[in-house]
Amino acid sequence: IPDFRSSINTILPTGPGVWELRDHPGVKRSPTAFTVNMTKAIPSATHMALVELARQNLLQFVVSQNIDGLHLRSGLPSTLIAELHGNSNLEVCKKCQTKCLRDYRTRTAVKAHDHQTTRKCSKCRSTLYDSIINFGESLPKQELEASFEHARKADVCLVLGSSLRVTPAADIPQMVGKRGGKLIIG
Repeated sequence: IPDFRSSINTILPTGPGVWELRDHPGVKRSPTAFTVNMTKAIPSATHMALVELARQNLLQFVVSQNIDGLHLRSGLPSTLIAELHGNSNLEVCKKCQTKCLRDYRTRTAVKAHDHQTTRKCSKCRSTLYDSIINFGESLPKQELEASFEHARKADVCLVLGSSLRVTPAADIPQMVGKRGGKLIIG
């Protein structure tokens, strides 16, 4: 799954980022050749290594900016993860707070910023909403607070697959480092 910011000349196995691909001349000729079906993505060896570290109590918390849902699909308990930008497989009920994890991508009914899906909550029959955070929207307060709380207690921060350019998520490793914690950036 490509990230957003990698350049067209990247050597990453995922290739260039979404923003670079969007401007690629081949996209206009064959848009489907440049799309990735996230529903077919499976957790990587790295996801599984994080699950094992959590099982051994060596990993206390994961802060993710990915919307692919692969951390949860890998078996990482939801109590150990903050998905700052949402999860493309998660619908939420704003009335009763029920969360519905789907095996397909949730989609909004009309507009992306509307967030309403076409489904109803099985508990209270209220409208369900996707959990994706679009550009310009605020990050979920509870997820962000949990991220900073864990950063305040962390003695090590492992950073994987991030450019560390987007705040406030980029502030988390800095918090750990300023307190004297170790940073491991891969």
